[in-house]
Amino acid sequence: MRHGLIYLASPYSSGGEMSMDEYYEEAVRACEYLINSGLSVWSPIVYCHMISIAYDMPKDFDFWCSYCLPFLRKCDMFLVLAIPGWNKSTGVSKEMDIARELNLQIMYAVPTKDGRYRITSVAPSLSAQVSS
Repeated sequence: MRHGLIYLASPYSSGGEMSMDEYYEEAVRACEYLINSGLSVWSPIVYCHMISIAYDMPKDFDFWCSYCLPFLRKCDMFLVLAIPGWNKSTGVSKEMDIARELNLQIMYAVPTKDGRYRITSVAPSLSAQVSS
């Protein structure tokens, strides 16, 4: 995997499988793992969730898109946190479109049963979102 700045995309308000707090916790866990693996990662969910809660700010992608776009443009890799709802998330889908326009490497972080993440260039099938 190429090193550099990684943008971690994950579902939040439109994934539909978990609450926003649960999506936030999943993103925090993934960031912890990636940081402890020596990678530089930026997650809009980890960074913005508590701010949006504390100050009753909008939670939708359209509000946050213009804020997050400069960070995405600075990144070398687009990493999708492949947790339930990633494939239904409006934000992840739109961010992925932007990442493609920017010719960023697109990878997937698939949670494993032992609490780690398998990083792959192949989009996980919907039936195998947690691998062994």
